[in-house]
Amino acid sequence: MVYTFFELCLIEAFDVVGELAFGKKFGFLEEGRDIGWMAVLEDITLGNTWVGEVPYMTPIVRHPLVQNLVPRFRKQTAALGRLAVFAKSCVSSRLDRGSGDRKDMLTYTLEAHRKRPDVYTQRDLTSDAYTIVFAGSETTAIVFPSLTISEL
Repeated sequence: MVYTFFELCLIEAFDVVGELAFGKKFGFLEEGRDIGWMAVLEDITLGNTWVGEVPYMTPIVRHPLVQNLVPRFRKQTAALGRLAVFAKSCVSSRLDRGSGDRKDMLTYTLEAHRKRPDVYTQRDLTSDAYTIVFAGSETTAIVFPSLTISEL
């Protein structure tokens, strides 16, 4: 399969973010291809564009009737669910194997959770993992080609 430069950057970014956040790569580089998450992010991003660019559309886009009738929004809802399950599995996997000798981002969020579990809950851990996977990978992937192009 042939990838664009941006897609290659996204593949690299996913593994970099996985390593920094959870102490383990997601496996994109080992596979040499998208292992399913680039399409999920695209589904989420296309749906979120309406909400981000046209804020008054939020109640319309979020309405159950629109969610059920418009394929794009049904696809986005399913993608959000898959990403939430993935984020939860990243946290669970990391908790099961421990951090070893090195610290990752989850090490620090776990510290906050252990100190104040009533304030920073298990749900907060998963929510942060979700944000790291979604926003962190995409943003990192955008920076790579932007810096490369600006330096050429």
